[in-house]
Amino acid sequence: MELGTGKEYQPPPEWIEFKAKQGSGRDRWFWQDMNGDWHVGYPRKGVHMLQQAMENHLDEYKNVIDKELTNA
Repeated sequence: MELGTGKEYQPPPEWIEFKAKQGSGRDRWFWQDMNGDWHVGYPRKGVHMLQQAMENHLDEYKNVIDKELTNA
């Protein structure tokens, strides 16, 4: 979900090499769950939840890293 699915997949610009071509994928796909029920999936644009979470806690992460390096 972070980078999008199907034809909406958008790799970050800093990725030099990636396996799927930008814009590749189907308009929809089907899968069967463990109960035998079928589902349909559609391409979705990326929702940068992980990126936002990291950005919202950068100071906290920096403090943890500084503390660990000081105690090393």
